[in-house]
Parts: sequence; structure tokens; C-alpha cells
Amino acid sequence: MDDLSTAVANLFEALARHDRLLARGDVDESRQTGIEVGGHVAHVVSIAGRPARGWLPEAPPRPVAVAMARALFSVPHLSRTLSVYTTASETVVFQPTESLAEALGLPLWHLEEIRGDIDLGVAKVLKQSRALHWFWQRAGNPRVQPEGLFGLLFPGATDPQIHHFGYRGCRMYAVFEQSHPPPPEALFLRWLPGSERWTCMPDSHFAARYLDPSTVRAVCRAVGADEAEVRQMLDNTVCAVPADGEQEFIRRDRWRSEGWSALTGLGEATPGTEWVTLPLAPDAIAPDEWLVQTPAGLALQGPRRIFDRHAMTRLTALMHGIYAEMAARLLAGDRIDPATQAWLFDLDPYIQRTLQPMLDWATNAATHRHLAGLVGAEPAHVGAAMAQVRDDWLRSARTSWGGAPTEQRPYTVQSILASHLAVVQSSLHRVYRQEADDRAAHHRILLLFFAHYVQSAPLGRLWRPVDGRLPPVEDVVGEWFWGTWQRVLEATDAYVE
Repeated sequence: MDDLSTAVANLFEALARHDRLLARGDVDESRQTGIEVGGHVAHVVSIAGRPARGWLPEAPPRPVAVAMARALFSVPHLSRTLSVYTTASETVVFQPTESLAEALGLPLWHLEEIRGDIDLGVAKVLKQSRALHWFWQRAGNPRVQPEGLFGLLFPGATDPQIHHFGYRGCRMYAVFEQSHPPPPEALFLRWLPGSERWTCMPDSHFAARYLDPSTVRAVCRAVGADEAEVRQMLDNTVCAVPADGEQEFIRRDRWRSEGWSALTGLGEATPGTEWVTLPLAPDAIAPDEWLVQTPAGLALQGPRRIFDRHAMTRLTALMHGIYAEMAARLLAGDRIDPATQAWLFDLDPYIQRTLQPMLDWATNAATHRHLAGLVGAEPAHVGAAMAQVRDDWLRSARTSWGGAPTEQRPYTVQSILASHLAVVQSSLHRVYRQEADDRAAHHRILLLFFAHYVQSAPLGRLWRPVDGRLPPVEDVVGEWFWGTWQRVLEATDAYVE
């Protein structure tokens, strides 16, 4: 293996030791191993990191330019439109001008279209905030007398016991006494090991579909939205947090409460990422010509393609959760703590848990009966075929999508993602703490740029061959942000109030 593959293999070995120590309840040793994990992450960065670009003589690649444009038009809303709800301070204003279009290499009409899209996202945040206030104003004082609001939001529920309610920005927090509380990382990493024991899943304990229909209709009239939109807004609004650790949850949740997730689409509570661990219904995956009945019997025609397509969707959701956790930590002011690196880089159990519902689906008798009805075969014959499918999918899950690097297979999707996450985290913290240009601060622009880029970039870009070889480890922040930012400042009349 090359140096990078060896470094990543050592990282996963340390992560595996860390997991075993946690499973045994050895907190002190696991913390020490967590520090070791941080050292391996730094080693990966030292090998995979690339030098930052300075001044760009030409416009950046189109995906970079679009992400920067979306960031530029988002930041004034965080500072002005939503300032009553956020802790935003600096105000940077950009207009879609010919000079900005030239700096980014985008047509002016595209910049105007991007600004319009951002405005729609802001309107969504404002509606969500109005819906929150509607509930808050009709429930007395939920901070000290939570029973009235609890009855509105959780009709018929009795457990766990509500402690109080709070709110920040466009998010409402139902604070419960919890015997098995989740960690703050559960806000974005819902597949963490042990999640089945948590008393409340932060953004799933409340479900707007259980609200009284008359209540929903009243909110519709108050905010000017239909019932489906109101229910989705409320699902994004109410978050269950433990009384022990409430402030840490709220601090980490700034990414949502201040509107960052709504403006960028990264890390929204609904639909969120919890679905990647839930069981699949029998009709979740259609045969689509990979399972067909022929005169000679059942035939399998490339079922691996089906697995790969669904695996890509699932791992994209997983990565979006990790990206959002990184951005939320940085916004909350959390420094890189070597002892907590495992939360971000423990990809092996994350990937396997994300793919497990597909493997379970393939062995489910209800699935066999459903497929048998579709293709006109006996359930027993379908079951035998699906056993082959499951074995094939399992090999792919463990040695192609997942799995640490080996001499026989020095690169897997898991190893590529780990290298990428290591350099992304390093660059985000380095550039965020870089001295600001006198003309305008870059800190909020950086987080918005990163979130807009990773939300829309296809995951397969990270391993799509270039000239028949794997591409270098992507580091869009370290390689492109500062040079693009300088082009923007040189070409526009940005100002800070």
C-alpha cells in the first residue's frame, strides 16, 4: 500500500480499538485512544493535504463559483433579515453585478436566479419562526408552565416527563428528563452506536402528523401555508433535548436555529438522516429487470447495480450528516478535540449500519412474497435467489463500499471518504481562523460556501477516475475558497457596516 492507504488503515485500526474500549465501558482508556485517533487524522492530513491556492488568474470551476455565489447572497439574510433571531454580527452585502459575474465566471442572469432561490429559503425560515411563535403565545409561559404546550404538541403522551420548553431562533426545544440521553452529536449523526437505547431521538420524538387537525389548520391561517407545508415546518421546528446538557444541545444546534441549514439545505432536521437506519418496506426496491422470470426459471441480471445505486444515496445522506456536524461544531466555537475525533471518522460501523437495511430487506420473507407476486414466481424460489443477492451485496458492503485498506484492495469508498473528511476538517478550521481581509470578514461566507458546495456536489466525484487513476483527495475549502474570495473582493464593492 502507498503511504496514504497505510495511514488510513492505521486510523481505522485505532478507531476499532476505541470502539472496543467504549463497548467495555473503559472511559479513560477510550479517551486516550481517542487522542491517538486524532494523531492518525493529522497524519492523514499531512499526506493528503494540498497547498492552498492564492490569487486565481481565472474564474474558479463552476461548482465552486455557484457555491460562492450562494454564500454571498445568503450572508446578508443571516445578518439582517434574520438578525432578530440570530447572533449574527457582521453585515456583508453583495449585489448580482457584471463585475461579480465576471469574477465568478457565471452569467449575470444566473446570479440573479441564485439570489431568488436564497430569498425563497429565507421566506421558509420566517414562516417557521411565525409558526413557533403561534404555539408559544397560546401556551401561557412554557418555560415555567410547560403542561399546556406539551398537550398541544404531544397529544396523549405521558412519558418522558416534560421539564420545560425553550426556544432559540426558529427552533423550539422540548426539554425532558431522560434516563438515557443522547449526546449532542445525535442532532446530526443519528446512526451513532447505542442510539436504540436513547430515551428520545432529538428530531424524531415529535411528529406533526399526530397534531390535532384543527390546530394545524389554525397554524395554516396564521402563517399562510397549506397543511403539508405546516406539518413539515413543525417537524423542522420542535426538538427534544435532555435536561442534563440542554445548553450544549442548543449551542450545537445553532446551525439550525439561526437558519443556516434552511438556507443551505445541509443538516435540516426533516427529512434528516434517521431513515438510513430504518427497516425497508417489502416494496422499497423494485425488481426493475434485475430479477426476472424466464422459461428456465428465475434469473438475476446485475443486482449489484441496484445495490450500488441505493448505497450511493445512503452514503450521501451519511456524509451530509457528518458535514453538518463539522459546520455546526465550528459555528458553535468548538475547537478540534483529539479525544472526540472518533465521532466524525468512525466510518466503518456507520457505513455498515447505513447499508444493513438493504441486506435485511433481501432476506425478509415479506419481501420474497412481494417480489414473487411481481415477477410471477414461487416465494421459495425468490427466497433462494435473494439469498444469492444478499451474499453479493454483503461482499460489496464490506469490501467495496466499506472496509479498511488492505494490500489486496488499497482503496475502498470508506478509505477515500476518511481521507477526504480529514483534509476537510483541517482546512475548515485553518481557513476559519485565518486573519480576515480588511475589506470584509470571511468566516460566515466560508461556512456558507462549504455547506452549499457539499450539499449539491455528487458524492461519486471523490473517486471518479481522472486519466484512469483515482483523483487527488478533494479539499475544496483549502484549494479554492481563499483565491475565489479574493477575486470577489477585488471585483465588487463589498462593505462591512
